[in-house]
Amino acid sequence: MYPIVIRLIVLLSLIGFSWSVWLWMQPVPIKVGVLHSQTGTMAQSEAPVMMATLAAIDDINAQGGLLGRPIQVVMGDGASTDYVFASEVKRLMLNEKVSVVFGGWTSASRKAMLPMLENERGLLFYPVQYEGLEESQHIIYLGAPPNQQLYPAISWMLSHLGKRLLILGSDYIFPRMETSVAESLISSLGGTLCTPVFVPLGQQDMSPMMQAIDACKPDAVLNLINGDSNVAFFKALEASANGVPVMSLSMTEADIQYVQSLAGKRVLQNHYAVANYFQSLDTPANAVMKQKLSSVIASQGVLSSPMSSAWDAVHLWAAAVTVSGSVETSVVNRNLPGMSVQSSSGIVSVHVDNRHVWQKVFVGKVNETGQFDILWQSQYPVKPEPWPQFHTKAEWLAQVQSWFARWGGRWQAE
Repeated sequence: MYPIVIRLIVLLSLIGFSWSVWLWMQPVPIKVGVLHSQTGTMAQSEAPVMMATLAAIDDINAQGGLLGRPIQVVMGDGASTDYVFASEVKRLMLNEKVSVVFGGWTSASRKAMLPMLENERGLLFYPVQYEGLEESQHIIYLGAPPNQQLYPAISWMLSHLGKRLLILGSDYIFPRMETSVAESLISSLGGTLCTPVFVPLGQQDMSPMMQAIDACKPDAVLNLINGDSNVAFFKALEASANGVPVMSLSMTEADIQYVQSLAGKRVLQNHYAVANYFQSLDTPANAVMKQKLSSVIASQGVLSSPMSSAWDAVHLWAAAVTVSGSVETSVVNRNLPGMSVQSSSGIVSVHVDNRHVWQKVFVGKVNETGQFDILWQSQYPVKPEPWPQFHTKAEWLAQVQSWFARWGGRWQAE
């Protein structure tokens, strides 16, 4: 009996040794963070962007990964709250040792993450349009600053909808500072702006906004509302039978689908948006994009500008890793300025100085299918300019910090 037991012990030891050797020979995964709101008021907007990010990572892994290593995702939930994003990005960098983070939607989330990124010399790819007035060596900004979205939106509104405008928004740093830029721009173009109205993120009571529309009687509304408050807003607008056209800066195909599922198919028809991508774009490059993201379209129903930017973000990072021959954050970060990839709307390139991307701009009108009919587009990619010319950089930063102080050291109102 003992010889048999000994042989079994030896056999099991050899199996264990072989397994250990096999594990030792496997390439070490590259850990990356994906940080979006999976809960809270922003979850319905961020979920499709998160899915596009994961699909891009799967696309690279299907091609053999990077530098012979697979990419391993570590997830985080920002819970639609600025300080949660700050703690989560810190966890991903310090505890999980990720090489890069993809995520964020609101500017409140981005600004809360920024000190952590700079302190730990991390790297964030941010996929959503925003108010500009920021540059960091630790962020690649794929979302549009004002000159790639707000400027063409207001110019088109004043030319096609009328000169009297009203701004309605959620109460956090993006709508507040975007409004400050818009005030100067509208004045310079000969338009009139009624007193803007803001409500906290997630608020469902839209009576202040409906009262503002009644009092102003605008030719058009510039919508800076974010998250699920858009459902309440468009339901209230439809019930009011006001008929005022709305130009949205944060309303994507995914948001349209969500709003219409809860508020009815008609509520968004004939309203407008400005973005750097629409799913309806009829180009060979977009056909390729839709094919690659067919599984995401099947699960989420649509593609959108932030989703396209999220896809581009992963592939820009992958291109920089390949050029660098390393996943070391500081090395990759140095090689990102000037990096370009083929996007769904053309070539997207990182500006060599300000780390924003050159990209095209589109104005669209919502049709009966929940997609956009494209009414105007820039002929070429637009150079990103994060600092509007109406004030000095110091003056803009003072305005930004005044809101931070007013909100008690946070980037969003309670």
